[in-house]
Amino acid sequence: MQSFTLTLGLFNHSKQTALSIDVESCNLSDWLESQHDEMTLECVEIDAQAFSSINCFDDLIALVDWLDSQDFIDLDQVSDFLSLFSLSDLDSYDDYHTGCNDFSEYAQEIADDCLLHSVPDDIKCYFDYAAFERDLSFDYTIGRYVWRNV
Repeated sequence: MQSFTLTLGLFNHSKQTALSIDVESCNLSDWLESQHDEMTLECVEIDAQAFSSINCFDDLIALVDWLDSQDFIDLDQVSDFLSLFSLSDLDSYDDYHTGCNDFSEYAQEIADDCLLHSVPDDIKCYFDYAAFERDLSFDYTIGRYVWRNV
């Protein structure tokens, strides 16, 4: 399990509260479930990374449980992923993940490594990288990072 700090913006019908929780040191899922009737979730940050798509306790519990099951995860990438896909898609996160944040560079690597690896250099100059990138882009979603459409 990763250790991270969860910062919540909560509202309880009369006042707003900000709460910071060290996830490694408590049983967070039980506490979050107990808050359903008491509070409304206004905003979520994990290690100062905003998760604007998480807007209810059930989604937050699912996210925390998923994060708890991962060995290591880049929270910036997870936030980008959740801004583009649904929480239920997290089960296929590794299938979506390319690890790249520049689609042009990614498309060129795919072309060079998969299509042109055995083509002589004097013929490679005729390959239309821009057209290949355009066609390849239909199979990907681009946020701050490049994600495969699974």
